[in-house]
Amino acid sequence: YELAPFKIDAISVEPGYFKTDIIDKNIKFCNNFDNPESAFYEFHQGLKIASDQIRQRAADPLKVAQLVVKIMQSKKTKAHYPVGNDAKLACILEWLGLHWLIEKHVTQHLNKFRKMAKSQNQR
Repeated sequence: YELAPFKIDAISVEPGYFKTDIIDKNIKFCNNFDNPESAFYEFHQGLKIASDQIRQRAADPLKVAQLVVKIMQSKKTKAHYPVGNDAKLACILEWLGLHWLIEKHVTQHLNKFRKMAKSQNQR
């Protein structure tokens, strides 16, 4: 909206979970990710488990690419495009002022995966 006076359309594409290796690639840049002495070690290992489980049920990233092409070819566009069921649900919850539900859900799952990682490391 801020750019409309300059005749510039700004479009936001908000993807949900898709089968990509972005988390794995970002892990490589994190210092001490696999260091058992790190204070964040259990959290990091839980994040790996979460990433693997999310990737199993995630959608094909081709869906996002197809939407971007469709947007680029459209004469009339919207400002915001959530892609994937999880992204659409997150947008609805945000719109309803229930973003805290998303935060609670993510926190609970990260804690669950952290505990799983901890129990695996104790074996």
